[in-house]
Parts: sequence; structure tokens; C-alpha cells
Amino acid sequence: MTYQADLLQPLLFDPLPDDVKKHVASLGRYWITDEASGLYRQARLMLSGECHSPILAIAHEVPAMYLRQPTDTWKGQMYPDLGLGEWAPEVEKVTGMEVAERLLAIEANYPAAQQLAKKAKELAAKKHTALAGTIKKLLG
Repeated sequence: MTYQADLLQPLLFDPLPDDVKKHVASLGRYWITDEASGLYRQARLMLSGECHSPILAIAHEVPAMYLRQPTDTWKGQMYPDLGLGEWAPEVEKVTGMEVAERLLAIEANYPAAQQLAKKAKELAAKKHTALAGTIKKLLG
């Protein structure tokens, strides 16, 4: 969402310690899908408070955590549907330390995390193919 760039700068980026901040880039503006996807493709690991960016990362087999918000409706079900429920904690039910621990656990067993991301990508493709077949059947 376009408004999130302005809202998150003072809440997320500004409070970071200087030794961490030097490793974080804040674009400060909304970006289009292929621009974001190209960056996620190069990422080692992804964390987001919105559901689309992690799905884009998973499409590149990059492990990605999604901090599900209470306002996320049925879209918030994507991660559990793809077998990634452990990577989608509820933002109001998890602490920052718990998120950090989950990210470090992913990093500690990175090959398994990549494999899980790959399996999720393959499951999404399988579901998409099945849905397309159903639509084709319905349309005759």
C-alpha cells in the first residue's frame, strides 16, 4: 500500500541501531511489483507485514516470513494453505524477539528453509493449474 512507506519509516527504520541500520535499505516510496520481485529474488531471507511481498519471494524460492495483521482477511490464509503457517505468525501474538528467533532459525537451517519455499512454490503452481482446469471446464 502506498501509504505504508511513510508510516513505517519512523516506526521501523528510524529506531534501528546504527550498526543494524547500515545494513538496511529504506526505499521510502512505493514500488511496482516487478521492481520488488527483482529485489526479493536476490534476497537471502524476507520479512514483511503484508502478504504479497513474501509470496513474491517464495516464487523465487527465497524463504520469507509474513507477519499477519488482524486486518488481513482471507488473503492471510495463503501462507497456511501453502504449508508455511509457521512462517506467518500473528503480529499481535508474537514479540519482536520471537520474530528474530524464527528468522535466525530459518538462517540456521537454510537449505531446509529453501526446500520448504520450493515446495510451497510447487504447491501454488499445482493449485493454480487445478483452478485453471476447473475454470476451463466451467466455461466449456
